[in-house]
Amino acid sequence: MTQFFEMEEKLKKLAYYDPLTDLPNKNYLEIKSKEFSGENAEFSLVVLDIDDFKTLNDMYGHIIGDRYIKNIASHLNHQKAKNEIVARIGGGQFAILIQGENNAEMGTRVREIMESLRQPLEIGEQTYFGSCSGGMACYPYHAREYALLFQAAEIAMYLQKEKGKGNYSIFEPIMFENSLRIMEMRNELRMAIDQSE
Repeated sequence: MTQFFEMEEKLKKLAYYDPLTDLPNKNYLEIKSKEFSGENAEFSLVVLDIDDFKTLNDMYGHIIGDRYIKNIASHLNHQKAKNEIVARIGGGQFAILIQGENNAEMGTRVREIMESLRQPLEIGEQTYFGSCSGGMACYPYHAREYALLFQAAEIAMYLQKEKGKGNYSIFEPIMFENSLRIMEMRNELRMAIDQSE
């Protein structure tokens, strides 16, 4: 029986926690967002993405990249508030579920988080100065389903990267149209390049 329970705990950890950082993963976040949802519920989902993470990996290798991910994860986890859940989504992407604050307080909190992530990483004799870009979507104003809420926050984050890295944006419905337009432009550019080769 003991072995059975140990195996069950291992499978549960694999399903709901990130193996590199031990933070909750996207599955866990989805479950919690459904628990937070309700008639009078309010919460925000913030999606954070490390700027130029691929460049860091290409320059210094995946071992250094993983070390940087762990540093960010540890920092987010230690400075989270009681009403926050921090998760790693994958790659250089994290998410924070913030429960029950008004928009002004949310904005202040996200700015604090963004500023705190401007941490240098010592790599041998060199120092790497990183940053994150973020997007925020609010339940129930932007979406009532987790998948749509996550998509809204992610769109806001990617459009912020286009506008200027190291900052965050709050989702607005027009952003969905803008993101589609950017995708169309990129596809057209790719087709033009392929045709010219």
